[in-house]
Amino acid sequence: MKRGTAAIIIMTVILCIGLTVNFALPDKAHTLYTYALTAADNKTALTGLEEEWNNQKIYFLIFSEHGSIENIDKSISALRYADESNYRFLCQQTACAFTLLADEISLSLANVF
Repeated sequence: MKRGTAAIIIMTVILCIGLTVNFALPDKAHTLYTYALTAADNKTALTGLEEEWNNQKIYFLIFSEHGSIENIDKSISALRYADESNYRFLCQQTACAFTLLADEISLSLANVF
């Protein structure tokens, strides 16, 4: 009986964590997407994007592939040194990376199998 109770508790915890990740992390990725688009229109908003990314990055490091995170890190670092002609394009590319990150994290049959 104790093993059965322990198994149910563990399964419940796993289910709760999974549902939290499925709903909270795509929302965080969408918020970062909005920051990236705002930074594309206004270069002074780049600081907000960098701060928000540094605050939220730990959640993505725990639950997603590190390759995606490294690419986003490189993109955000490159924004600081981009010239005016490439800046907007790089911001939009970073915003697309956040969209792909949200798709990667969300629960779907393609991600499971």
